[in-house]
Amino acid sequence: MIASQQFIITLLVIAILAVFISYLMIGKYLADIRRKEKKVVEKIVQKKEQNKDFEAGSGTLYVGQKMNEYDTYNIIVDNTRYEVGPELYEKCREGGKVAFHYGPKSNYLIKIEAAE
Repeated sequence: MIASQQFIITLLVIAILAVFISYLMIGKYLADIRRKEKKVVEKIVQKKEQNKDFEAGSGTLYVGQKMNEYDTYNIIVDNTRYEVGPELYEKCREGGKVAFHYGPKSNYLIKIEAAE
C-alpha cells in the first residue's frame, strides 16, 4: 500500500515538473500569441543566390541513376543566409528592402516579405 502511494506521488511530481519545464520552454511563444502583436524590421538584401541542390538518397538505387535536383532560393541579409520561396526571391533585389516579422517577446522569425 505504501509503495503504491509513493509511486503515485512520484508520478504526480514528474507530471508537474514536465508541465513546468514545457511552460518554461514555450512561455515566450505563448505570450506572443496572446498579445497578437509582432514587430517588423526592415533590412537590406546584400545578395541573392539561386542554387541547384539534390534530393538526399535519390541516386543510391543503381549505378548511373541521376539524382533528383531542385532549386533553392536564398537571400543574404546581415551576413545571414535565409532560404525563401521563388515568389519572394523574384520580388527581392540586391540592395532592396525586405521586412522581417518577429514575435516581440520571443524574437521568433515569423515571416519575411518584400518591403518595396
